Amino acid sequence: MATLPKGIRAITKTAKDGTKTTYYQYRKNTKKIQVEKGFSTLKEAVAYKDSIENNSIATVYEDPDSQAILETINTLEADPDLYDVLKTYESHYIDIEKRKTKRQITKVNFNNDLYRLKKTLSTIIDLNNLKSLLKANTKELRSLGSFKLSELTPQIITEYIQVRLNDGRAKSTVEKELTTLNAMLNSVEELFKIDYISPVNQARKTALKKIRVRKRNAYLSEEDKNYLKSELEQKNNKQLRDFILLSLYTSLRRSEILDLKWQDIKEDYIELGLTKNGEDRDVWLNRQAKEVLAGIDKIKGQDTVFNYTLYGFRSAWRRFQLKLKIDVKFHDFRKAYITDTIQKQLEATGKANVSGLAAVLGIVDEDHFSKIVEKEEQRFKHKQRNKQTFIEDEKELMANSGHKDYRTQKIYITKLTMPK
Repeated sequence: MATLPKGIRAITKTAKDGTKTTYYQYRKNTKKIQVEKGFSTLKEAVAYKDSIENNSIATVYEDPDSQAILETINTLEADPDLYDVLKTYESHYIDIEKRKTKRQITKVNFNNDLYRLKKTLSTIIDLNNLKSLLKANTKELRSLGSFKLSELTPQIITEYIQVRLNDGRAKSTVEKELTTLNAMLNSVEELFKIDYISPVNQARKTALKKIRVRKRNAYLSEEDKNYLKSELEQKNNKQLRDFILLSLYTSLRRSEILDLKWQDIKEDYIELGLTKNGEDRDVWLNRQAKEVLAGIDKIKGQDTVFNYTLYGFRSAWRRFQLKLKIDVKFHDFRKAYITDTIQKQLEATGKANVSGLAAVLGIVDEDHFSKIVEKEEQRFKHKQRNKQTFIEDEKELMANSGHKDYRTQKIYITKLTMPK
């Protein structure tokens, strides 16, 4: 058998009826060229390899000069395939945004998005399932990235979903891939100056909706908090202990603590500039948070409070998390602070101020937050009733019985005849 050119491999797939189809994949991953593309014939794969390596369009994308990037975009065909879209998206959006941001987690998230997109585009789509929707001369096996924008339809996205689920990917993983792909496709109009509507939102997602995932209980009880504190006290890693406790006592996100500087810390509050939603906010310090900060030694020549990189913290947290006897995620500490704050306000005034709490906690989506507050109000009412065993109102009955609307609830309510 003849040796294939470097970077090209033959892949054979067997259909359900036993017929075999061979296609050729060209793959190259260097600093200047990142590409993975499938072809129905070896001749096409070799021609594409030569055009990339000899002409090397991809080298232009590494040029940080925006004008050079725009000139490159203008030389592309008006109907690029998704691999070309990704190259342009990476150079004209991701690389530029990464240079702008100072937040560690934003840069890491961009890298994750890029990795996820490359994996997504390398997924092989079996067009045998879509023959009625496509032209007769369409290649039967193609990577998603080889589709031109004009060829990409909601049906192909639906087929992609099914392929990923058949490969054993979790519902949440496929949803993240679709979200990232949709973000890239939504940038096409601006990047290529053409009219384009992403087909991702129009795709049928029935296969995803059928998968039911039981929501985990993210509520930390006082017993859970005491257990965590006792485990942290036994741990030699003081930096990890202080990091976790600061989140538990302030509701600071992981990314906000990583970027926290000594100059941000005032007498009674923390002045945050680098936040998830891009808006400045003040975080008030209670006695416990002040004690944690007072116990942290400043590192000479370093302006950040903690000496962690994002990857370093992830590793330390993961090792600690695996040893725990309870199911806990880092974001649960922020949720615990928020629920405690709502409960304290309810105990003091009997009603939670949604807008005021959202502003203090740095929450932008007040509609979503109001639902959290409503749940906490129900929990508060349960506490107040003590030994009372009857259900007080219709809303509480809905929550107890698992009904989502009053119409469904009404079906189960029967007329009661009062005794004479």
